Amino acid sequence: MVRAVPLDQAEALKAEGFDIRVAVLARMDTFNLNAVRDTPLRDKRVRQALNYAVDKETMLKQINKGFGRLSDCQLLGPDGFGYNPKLKPYPYDPAKAKQLLAAAGHPNGFEIKMTGSQGFFPNDKQHIEAFIGYLRAVGVRVDLQVVETSVWVQSRIAGTIRDIFFQGKNYFPVMDADFGYANYESTFSGVTYNNPRFDQLFQASRQELDERKRGEIIHAMAELMCDDPPVVFMFQEPDAFAINKAVKGFEPRKDLVIWFDTITKD
Repeated sequence: MVRAVPLDQAEALKAEGFDIRVAVLARMDTFNLNAVRDTPLRDKRVRQALNYAVDKETMLKQINKGFGRLSDCQLLGPDGFGYNPKLKPYPYDPAKAKQLLAAAGHPNGFEIKMTGSQGFFPNDKQHIEAFIGYLRAVGVRVDLQVVETSVWVQSRIAGTIRDIFFQGKNYFPVMDADFGYANYESTFSGVTYNNPRFDQLFQASRQELDERKRGEIIHAMAELMCDDPPVVFMFQEPDAFAINKAVKGFEPRKDLVIWFDTITKD
């Protein structure tokens, strides 16, 4: 069994006789937008524009080879508690993106700084390059700095990371919206978002013991964040395996756990 198979090699490995099995992880990839610094990203119209500017479906097909699942404008999928079925992905609409940028006072776009990684998240380099290309098409020029993983992590924790960065956010093992949304409370270390209404709802979700009521609160959080996005919503990551046909009893899981007691080899 080979884990984390490069997705562009999946078909070739399948032709060689391997089984290719892919799990859609309980991890949501996003381009995080720092909305608390003195940059154009403080205006929610700009952050909405960037969501319209990116053709996420094409990126999923071409870079991820169709593996994974588009985000429905929220930080978890239907496999997690708090998923809001009413929300839909931002459509690809560069004309709408330009219109919003102009309304926000940036008819000719602007320049923004981004921290990139290479090899930290699956296909991060390709995702970042495509993302920058889509932003350039609507007038947003990205000054990219690529750093090693340890520098990326430390700068994220310290809050010194640049204004945009690519990140995968887990909601496993608890399979609950709290894991992702906790990153956006205004008291979070390395805060990038400050919306008092979001803070109020987030705290209410942690105090509510009734499951139905708590779910409704999280739905309201998702709707608020979709309208006032602190990220460009992308997709749930795939986790791909190439498996010798002699291996039986294995299925990849959305939480990255491998249970060896179910696996046998002919």
